[in-house]
Amino acid sequence: MVRSACRIGGCRNWGFEMMAKLMRTVVVIDSHVADRAGLLAGLSRGTPIAVVLPTEPAIPAVRAILANQSAVDRLVIIAHGAPGVVRLGTGLDASTALDHGHALAQWRSHLAPGATIQILACEAGAGDEGQRLVTLLAALTGVPVAAASRVLDGQQPQDWELDVGTPGADLASRITPRDWAHQLSWSPGPSSTPGNDVFTGSVNADNASGGAGNDLLNGNDGNDWLAGDSGQDTVVGGIGDDTIRFNSVADITAGESADGGAGLDRLELTGSGLYDFWANSVSLTGIETLFVVGADSTVTGGLAFFGGLSNVTGSTGTQALIFSTAGSFDWSSISISSIESFQFSAGTSLRLPVSYSSAVTVSGSTSADSVVGGAGADSLWGNNGNDTLVGGAGNNTLLGGNGADSLVGGTGNDVAQVFSGESLIGDVFDGGAGDDTLEQITTGALSITNLSLVSVERLQAHPSGGMTLTLTSAQAAGVSTIQGGTGADWLVISDGGADFTGKTLTSIEQIQTSAGTGVAITLPTSYATPITVLGANGNDTLIGSVGNNWLLGIFGSDSLSGGDGADTIDGGENNDTMTGGAGADIFFAGNVVDFNGDVITDFSIDDVIDSSATFFNSVVAGDGTAMSINSVEVKHDGSNTLVYINDSIGATADAIITLTGTIPLGEFSISGGNLARAAPVVPAAITGSSLALAGSYGSVSTVSLSGTGVATVTQNSASVIPTGGANIGITTVSAAAMTGAFGVLIQGYSNHESLVGSGASDSIDGASGNDTLLGGDGGDSLRGGLGVDSVLGQAGNDTIGVQLGDTASSEVWDGGANTDTLLLMGSGTYDFTTSTLTSLEVLAGTSGNDTVYLANTQMSQFTNIDLGGGTDILVLHGITGPADLSSVAFANVEYVRLNPAAGILITDSPSVAVEIDASNILAHTVAGSVADDLIFGGGGGDAITGGDGADTIDGGNGADVLTGGAGVDLIFGGIGDDTINGSGQSDSIVAGAGNDSITHYGAGEVIFAGEGADIVTIGTQGSVGVLIVGDALLSDVFNDMLVGGGGADTMFGCGGNDTINGYVGADMLLGNDGDDTINGGAGDDTMWGGAGNDWFVLSTDDGSTDVIADFTVGQDKLAISFGDFASTQLLVVNGGLQVTVGSTVMLLAGVTSLSATDFLFSGA
Repeated sequence: MVRSACRIGGCRNWGFEMMAKLMRTVVVIDSHVADRAGLLAGLSRGTPIAVVLPTEPAIPAVRAILANQSAVDRLVIIAHGAPGVVRLGTGLDASTALDHGHALAQWRSHLAPGATIQILACEAGAGDEGQRLVTLLAALTGVPVAAASRVLDGQQPQDWELDVGTPGADLASRITPRDWAHQLSWSPGPSSTPGNDVFTGSVNADNASGGAGNDLLNGNDGNDWLAGDSGQDTVVGGIGDDTIRFNSVADITAGESADGGAGLDRLELTGSGLYDFWANSVSLTGIETLFVVGADSTVTGGLAFFGGLSNVTGSTGTQALIFSTAGSFDWSSISISSIESFQFSAGTSLRLPVSYSSAVTVSGSTSADSVVGGAGADSLWGNNGNDTLVGGAGNNTLLGGNGADSLVGGTGNDVAQVFSGESLIGDVFDGGAGDDTLEQITTGALSITNLSLVSVERLQAHPSGGMTLTLTSAQAAGVSTIQGGTGADWLVISDGGADFTGKTLTSIEQIQTSAGTGVAITLPTSYATPITVLGANGNDTLIGSVGNNWLLGIFGSDSLSGGDGADTIDGGENNDTMTGGAGADIFFAGNVVDFNGDVITDFSIDDVIDSSATFFNSVVAGDGTAMSINSVEVKHDGSNTLVYINDSIGATADAIITLTGTIPLGEFSISGGNLARAAPVVPAAITGSSLALAGSYGSVSTVSLSGTGVATVTQNSASVIPTGGANIGITTVSAAAMTGAFGVLIQGYSNHESLVGSGASDSIDGASGNDTLLGGDGGDSLRGGLGVDSVLGQAGNDTIGVQLGDTASSEVWDGGANTDTLLLMGSGTYDFTTSTLTSLEVLAGTSGNDTVYLANTQMSQFTNIDLGGGTDILVLHGITGPADLSSVAFANVEYVRLNPAAGILITDSPSVAVEIDASNILAHTVAGSVADDLIFGGGGGDAITGGDGADTIDGGNGADVLTGGAGVDLIFGGIGDDTINGSGQSDSIVAGAGNDSITHYGAGEVIFAGEGADIVTIGTQGSVGVLIVGDALLSDVFNDMLVGGGGADTMFGCGGNDTINGYVGADMLLGNDGDDTINGGAGDDTMWGGAGNDWFVLSTDDGSTDVIADFTVGQDKLAISFGDFASTQLLVVNGGLQVTVGSTVMLLAGVTSLSATDFLFSGA
C-alpha cells in the first residue's frame, strides 16, 4: 500500500487517495472520547461514523452498526484504552470477547473479503493482555486485527501508526487530527492485589481495580472507571462522568461506600444475582445512572440511592429493584429501560415514565403503597394496606389485596383481580378506557356489592367455575359481559332484578335474587346455555332465552316467559301466567294445587303439563264435577280451554288451569303420566310434490308411484286416499313420521325421486332416475336402480342392492351405522372405483361369475366379502399404499387381482388367490398366510413369501425373490433371474428362464432349474435326497451349478458346461452334454459325464466307492485333491478298472487302463 506522511490540507499521494476512495471504511467511536470532531477531521467526506454510548455493550453495538452498512473493507474502532482493554461502551477485553463470541462471529457476515480491523486505543495491544485481545478478536471475526502498544496522540499521521497486529493486518492509520490536544490513554490504576490499595487518579480518564483488600480509589478529574472488587472499599469518582463497577455480588462488603462525585456518574453491576446494598449498609451517593449488566439480577437500596437516579438501565432476563425504605419516587421523567420487577418493603410511592413500555411487576408492602405504571402491560399487586394502583397505558393486571384499595386501569384492556371472600369495603376499580375486567381468581362465593365499579365492562369467574357472585342490579346493568368457568356458576342480584338484554353471558348456570319483591329478570335473547332463573317472594317477571331455561317463580303471582328452547316453567304458588314460547316446554308444579288459577298462554304441540306428585291416567272431555282419581278433564270456555285436574279421592277438580285459545279436545293425551298436546295424525298427507306418511299400523304400509307421480297408498292392508294437495307429480315420499313395529314398502318410478323410510324395517326401490333413498332406523332393504343414485342406509343392519350396470360415476352407497351389506343383484362386472362406498361391512355376490372393481380404500372398509358361486374376481385399482387382504374374511372369491401404481406390500388372505397384473413391472412384496396360498407375481422383481401351508407361487416375469415357507410348496420362478428359497419341505420348484439361484434343504424336493445359467444349492439340514434337473431340455446348453445336500440326490446337468457336486449321500449325477465338472462328494456315488470333456473330482479321502459309468480315456480327467499317480493302484476288475487312491475307490466302467495324463492331482 502507498502511504502518505502529509498533513491534512497538504499534498496527498495519488495512490493513497485512490485506495481510500475504493475502500469502504466505517468508524466506531466511544462517546467518552473528547473533541471527536477534531480527532476525525481528516477523514474522507462521507465516511460513516457511529458513536457508542456508555450503556451499550460494545460487541452487540458494533454488530448493529455493521448491519446497517454494505460490505465494509475497514472497521476502525476509536476509544480510550489500556493494555488488553478498550473502553468502548461497557468495555471490550478478552473476557467480554469470549462471552460474546457468537455476536463477534456475526461481524464477519458484514465485512468484505480481505477486510481489516483497526483499534485506535492507547496501549490496547500492549503486553500479553494486549496480544491476547488482538489474537482473540482476529480468531473470532476471521479478519486481521491491528492495535497500538503505545500512547496515541499528536497531530501527524505517523503519531497514529499501529504496531501490533495479526498476519495481514493494516498498521497504517488514516487519522490526521486537527488541533486535537488529548490522548486515548486510560490510566490503569493500581494492580489488582490482595492488599489495601490507595489510588488517586489523574485529570485524564483513569482505570482502577482494587482487587482484594479494603481499598481507597479516588478517580479525581476525568471520566474514570473504578472497581473496588472484594473488600470493604471506598470508591470516589471525583469530577467527571465516572463509572463505578461491581463485577459480582461477591464484591459487596458490609460498610463500604461508593460516591460518584460531581458529574453524571454510573453504578455498573456486571454479574448476576442479588446486589443487597441495603442489608449490607453500603453507602451509595452521587450516582445518577444505575446500569445492571448481569442477567436476572436484583438490586436493593433506599431512598437516598434510588431517589437520586436519573437513568436506570437493565439487560437480559428479569431485573428487579427492591425499595428497602419508605419514600416517594417520582421516576416519571427519568430514563429507564429493561427493568421488569419492583418490590416495596415499606409504604412506597412510585411513578414510572408514561412512555415506559416494558411490562413490569410491582409487589407492594404491608403498608399503603402507590404505583403509577407506564405504557407496558404491568402487573401491580398492592399486598396489604390501603393501596393506590394506576396501570397507565397498556393491558394491566391489578390486585389490591387486603385493605381499602383504589385501582385505576388506564387506557388499556385492564384486569382487576379479587379473591373469594374478600370484603372489598372501600375498594374502587375504575377501568378507564378500554375493555376492562373484574376477575375472580379463586373459586367460591364472592360479594362485590361493597366494591365501587367504574367503567368496567366484564365480570369473569375463575376458569374452574364454582362461583357464586353476589352483585347489585346497578353493577349488573353497568357491565356488558359476565363470563363463568367450567363449573356451576351462579349470579345473585342482591337488591332486585336485572335486565341482561343485549349483554353477553357465558357459562352462567343460575341467576336469582336475594331481596326485593316484584323483581324482573330478563335473559339475553341469544343465550343458549341451559340456565335456572329464580324469582323472589313477590310478583316476579322472568323472561328466558333461546336456550333450555328453568324459570321458577316460587311465591307470588308471577309472569314467566320461556322464550325459544325446551323450557321448564314452574310458577310456584299463587296464580301465575306462564308462556312457553317456541320449543317443547314443560309446565311444572310440585303439587297439583300449585296449578290452580294458573294461565298458560301458548300450550302448544309437544308441550306437557307435569305434576311430579301425581301420575295422570286419563284425559276426557268434562267440566271437573264428576272425576275419577288422578284424571284430567278438558272443556272449551269461550275463547279459552279449561283443564280440570284431580289428584285425590274426591270427585271434583283440585286445580283448574286456563289455556289461552280453543284447543281441539282430540289433541290432548296422556304421555308418561303427564298431560300432553300432540298434533293429530294424518295417515297420508300431500304438500306440493311431497307425500308424508304418519301413524302406527299392524302391517307393512305400501306406496307405489306411477310415471306421472300418482301415489297409490295402503295402510293396514287397506287403500288410503292421501289428503291435502293434488295426488300427481309426487317426487318425495317420507315415512319418517311413522311409528310402530311395521315399516313401509316404497316403489319409485323413472322420475328423480327422494324416498325416505320409517324407523322400522323398510323396503325401498328407486327404479330408474337419479334418486335419493334414506332408510332411517331399522334393517332396511334399499335399491337405487338405474341412474345416479344416493342410497343411505342410516341406522340398522341394512342391505343395499346394486343392479348390474348401475355403478355410474358419482353414485353414493352409504350403509350408515351397524352392519350393512352391499348386494350384487346379478352376475357380471361391477366397477365401483368412481363411486362412493361408505360404512359398508359386507359385500355379497350371486351364484354367477362376478368381477368386481374396487379402490383399495373401498375394499378396506369391508370385513366380509362373499361373491357367491361361480368364478369370481376382485380387482383392486389405484393402489399406492399397502393392501392388507388378511383384514377381510373372503369367501367364494377365487382371485384378487392387483395393478398397483407403486411398489407396495400385499398381505394375503387364506381364502383367495392373489394375482399381480402381468404388465405391472414394479417390485412388490407379497406375504402369504398360514393356509395354502396361490400367488401370482407380476412383471417386476417381486418378493413373495408363501408362509405356512402348501403354497403355489408363480413369480412371473422379473428378477423375483420367492420363498415357499413351511409346507410342501410348488414354486414357479418364471422369466427372469430369480432367487428361490425352499424351507425344508419336499417342495417342487420350476425356476423357469433366467439365471436363477435356488436354495433348499434336502427334503425330497424336485427342482427344475430351467433355461439359464442356474445355481442350485441344497443345504445339509435335510437327509432326504432331491431330484435336480439343470435345464428345461436335455439339449439346452446353459452352464449350471448344482450342489446336492445330505441325502441320496439325483442331478441332471443337461446341456452346457455344468458343475455338479453331490455333497453327502449316495448320489446319482449326470452331466450330459458339455464339459462338466462332477464331484460326488461323500458317499458312494454314481456319475455319468455324458458327451464332452468331463472332469470327475475326488476332493476328500473318505473311504467311499464311486462308480463312473462313462469315463472316456484321453478325453475325461480324474481330478484328485490328495495323493499322487505313483501311489495310485490300478486294478482291472470284471467290467472295468478299479482306481484306488488312499482309502477311496473309483470304478470306471468299460475302462481297462489309464495313464498319468488321465489324472490331475492338485495335492502332489
